Amino acid sequence: MITYHELHSPEDLEQIVDLQAEVWNATDRASTPHNMLMAIAHAGGVILAAADEGRFISFNFAILARQGDELLLWSHMAGTLPAYQGQKIGQKLKFMQRDWALAHGYKRINWTTDPLQSGNANFNLRYLGATAAQYMVNQYGAMNDAINAGMETDRFEMTWDLDHPRVIDLSAGQPPQPLVTSYPEDHFLLTTDSQGFPLCHDVGPLENSAYFAEVPLSIGAIKQQDIALAKQWQQSLREKLVPAFEQGYRVVDFTRQGRRGWYTVMQMAR
Repeated sequence: MITYHELHSPEDLEQIVDLQAEVWNATDRASTPHNMLMAIAHAGGVILAAADEGRFISFNFAILARQGDELLLWSHMAGTLPAYQGQKIGQKLKFMQRDWALAHGYKRINWTTDPLQSGNANFNLRYLGATAAQYMVNQYGAMNDAINAGMETDRFEMTWDLDHPRVIDLSAGQPPQPLVTSYPEDHFLLTTDSQGFPLCHDVGPLENSAYFAEVPLSIGAIKQQDIALAKQWQQSLREKLVPAFEQGYRVVDFTRQGRRGWYTVMQMAR
């Protein structure tokens, strides 16, 4: 049986260090060390984990942050062992994090995610109701773990408005709904050609309420087979989304249809 916990003890947090290495095949330099986890738990952050028969198999943790005059939580890391992925364990932990934040007076949680990781995109945007508020180029510099090695570390900054009606519905177990249901081909900023290469489209000035940007469904497989192609995808997505963000657009949803997946990029009120 899967059980869920808020962690404080040195013994439990030592297991989270080991879990990071299992999830990402991470080196010591890429992992958050035991003493830092202890500091987070002691100084007002929150560390949550799921266990199967006493063994931790999923976790997340968040620290206190400030943006302008607003205090919020910054969810720095979350991961689930591959054998337990796809079972909504990480989703339950994320909504536990939301409950903790609201109970402690926080209205927003932010974090970063790789725009090319479509599974994370689907989870964050469609199943949590978060939005991407910023595109950050090479945010962390070079990283040599199994996921990031060989690529620049472009990231979305995700914003999770905890009292947004969509988030409230999802936290109550309502099925996720798409924000738009029509996807005109002439509104696509980026698609895939017949050979799997990114194809950028010139749609003219960004004047419509919604645009779309396709990404591969498995960037991990592309990295293993052709790192140059993976880099081309990163550069193409960066080229199309950075200007859109600068003009007030935000990434608000992710859609999968067959072998395709794409972001919905919507104009937000200024």
